[in-house]
Formats: sequence, structure tokens, C-alpha cells
Amino acid sequence: MRLQIHCGIGLIPLVLHLLTPTISTAQYVPPNPTIIPLYPKGLRLSIPNGEGISLVAYHVKFNEEFYSLEAGTIAVDIIKPRRDQWTYEDRTTRIKIGDTIYLWMHVVYEGLGYNLLDQSLTVTQLYNYDGTPHVTVASCNPSNTIFNGSQPCTGQILFEDYFNELEPSKWRTVKRFTGPPDYEFVVYTGNDENLVVRDGELRIKPTLLDKGGNENFIRRGNMTVHGCTGQVGSNECYKQAISYSILPPVASGLIDTQKSFNFQYGRVEVRAKLPQGDWIYPIIKLLPVNAEYVSGYTVGEFRLASAVGNRNLRDSSGADIDGHELKAGAVVSKSTPIEVTTMSKKRSSSYWGDDYHIYELEWTPTAISVKVDGESFGKKAYPQEAYVQEFSTSRNGSPNSVFDKPFYISIGVAVGGQREFPDNCTSGEHHKPWGNLQSKALLNFYTAKDTWKNTWTDEGSMLKVDYVKVWAL
Repeated sequence: MRLQIHCGIGLIPLVLHLLTPTISTAQYVPPNPTIIPLYPKGLRLSIPNGEGISLVAYHVKFNEEFYSLEAGTIAVDIIKPRRDQWTYEDRTTRIKIGDTIYLWMHVVYEGLGYNLLDQSLTVTQLYNYDGTPHVTVASCNPSNTIFNGSQPCTGQILFEDYFNELEPSKWRTVKRFTGPPDYEFVVYTGNDENLVVRDGELRIKPTLLDKGGNENFIRRGNMTVHGCTGQVGSNECYKQAISYSILPPVASGLIDTQKSFNFQYGRVEVRAKLPQGDWIYPIIKLLPVNAEYVSGYTVGEFRLASAVGNRNLRDSSGADIDGHELKAGAVVSKSTPIEVTTMSKKRSSSYWGDDYHIYELEWTPTAISVKVDGESFGKKAYPQEAYVQEFSTSRNGSPNSVFDKPFYISIGVAVGGQREFPDNCTSGEHHKPWGNLQSKALLNFYTAKDTWKNTWTDEGSMLKVDYVKVWAL
């Protein structure tokens, strides 16, 4: 795996970088370097860019420790960042499993010099130039996972992103109005206000579309989604408000890997801080590459982390269903019974949106397992209900046929809609202002905005994603 080394920090007199400013005894701490040994030859070193950094110098030796601030086998000054990283890459040095890489680093920060000493890494894994782990044929045990039409090796990492930037080669920014099965009360615009990568994490938040309280635009205006990723010429890309069919009152963000990455069976891990605020919920899902609809049922989706943003929400029976409750697993349809049989739940004394957590889902040919922060809270077989058999009959007769296909990753923030919140629930002192199947659902939600908009905040209502990883089984 990729390793970040956490070792000692030394602030000592500078002897090699005579042209850099005087060394400082201030509290700045250079970032821990990422050290990646490359196959067939080479080494990649990097630290994230930060405001105030003007130079980074790397000094490297192989299988021999540093006993002074000497140049080493590799001595290089990096004078500008690339893709928000201070990166050095060598493709001439052959590195073997078992080699030890020794490193010290000098960083000029706000005109002063700082040293990071005593870094070392014993090599247990080599990486291809594209960042994927190098696996030799002899060591490969084929997995049940299907990826790019073939079987990868057991435990092989298939996808990872630490969000140093939003890479178009990995992610598509979704821009469209919503539709089935959820009919969320948002339009996904891709605007920087709603979707941005900053400080090494993906940040997505919903905002009101009626800037300055311009209700006339929502109730009577029209909107074209620029750069629409939906079907051009359809209501996925253009809408005109008419009567109770108003424009969605909320703008938000959504990204996915539909065009770049999909897989069948595997393990997915996401570290994230979930959004909070009334009627807000995260989208951290796997969706089928070729979505189908049979008799009103969706073919299926996997949810890694589903927790509503409401801090005090009760259903019609008085049961607590607010942000203390986490749900994850498989969803086949809009009906509540199927969600009960395929979704696992976990309650917490704190709100799931109060802090970062690691959400994990393992998808095998026979079952779905879910974890949070390394703790398992559910493993369920595929549903066997009669209406699921309807899917099986329409395809290949397998009881898990809704899930035996490639899926892709989808991440975003949604508001309202038809599936997430049961009818007749109460948030604090306010009843849910819309019915899921009401023709005026969107209008009723917007009309009641004074009951929910003040529960939204810039930071608290934001989904923050630290990383996404996918492994073969």
C-alpha cells in the first residue's frame, strides 16, 4: 500500500542549502512525505502544497542511513508544485522488495527553512507509474471481482482518490435536474458554491436557488442547466415553472464514475463527514451502469452511508429516525418492506454528521456486509421476496439478479424527494411539509422553507469526503 511516514522533526542549522533563508524555531511542521517505490524503476516523493511553501528539497539514500545532513544518492530541489503537490519522480533507480529508503527533507515556509529528519520506508509493495499496485502473475490469486471485463487479483486495489484535485479522468460532474426513483428537490449544477475540492477533501453542500429571496424565479421562471449531462432536450436539462410544478428550490452537487470506473463485487471504503440540516441527506452509493425499471421498481443500489440531516425527527409512531441512525446496504425499490430486509441499521449516541467516520461495504455474489469505523453492523443475503423474483424472471432467474451486474460510484448531497423521509413524520415542532406522492410535493416543501432553511449552515450542511477506495474481493 502507499505509505506516509510519521517520524521525528528536526529544526537544526542548515549546511547544504546555503541559498535558503535562516532556519526557524517557530511552530511550523513540514508535512509528512508520501514515498512510493515504482515498478520497473523509480521513486515518487511528494507532500501536499500549502500556502507559504516556496521550496522543497528531498535527500535520499538506499539501504544506508543518514548520519549527517549530507546530499545522499538523490538530492533535488523542487521549486514549484505540480497538481497541488511538491513532487519529485525518478525513473532510473531500480528498487526491490525489502529495500529500505532513507529520506530527509528541507522545506522553505514563509521565507524560513525547516528540516524533517529520520524518514525511512522498508519496501513491501511496488507501484506502477499510474499509481496502481504492481502485481506479479506468480503472486496473483484471481478474485471473484469483475473489473474491466477480467478478474483482478485478490485484494488488489482497483480505485482510490484522496481528492488533491477533482480529476476528470476519474469523476464526472453531474449537471441535471433530478428524476426517478428519488425525485430529489434539487438541481445538480456543478457550481463551485456547491461542489469543490479543497484542503485534500471533496466538499459538497446544498444552497437555496432563490438568491436574495427571489421567489418569482422559483415559481414562474425557467432554467437551463449549462453543460447538462442528462438527455439534451428533455426535462433533465430544461424546466419551466408552471402552476404548482415549480423549479427545484435548491442547488447541489453530485459526481460519479459512470463513464470512467465500474466493477462487479468488491469492497468499498469511504471516509467522510455527513451533512446536517433538516431534510438533507448524503448520496454515497453504488448504482448500476445500465439502470432498468421493472413494474415501477428500481433495479437496485448500494448505500454506504445513509443518515438524515435532521437532528430531531420522528415517524408517525413516535420512533426516532433522525441523524443518530445510520443505514447501509442494498435498496431494491421504493417500498419500505424491501429496505427493512436489505438495509442494516446502527444507532449512535452522537449524530453521524458530527464527525468523520469510515464507511465500508463489501459486496459478494451471495451477501452484502457493512461496517463503520471497522465495526461490522450488518451482513445480509439478497432478498427473496416475490417482487424480487419478478426481476429474476425478467432476467436470468437468479435470486440476486438485481445485483449481478457492474456498478459505479455516486457521491453528492440531496434534499427532500420521494423515498428518504416517510410521510407524517415530524422534525422538531414541524410536520413534514410534503407527501411523497403528492403532485404539489415540491411546492409544499418550498412554501415551508422558513421551517427548515435556518437549520442549514455553511459548514454543518456540507458533505466532506476525505478519500474513496475500492478493492477486489
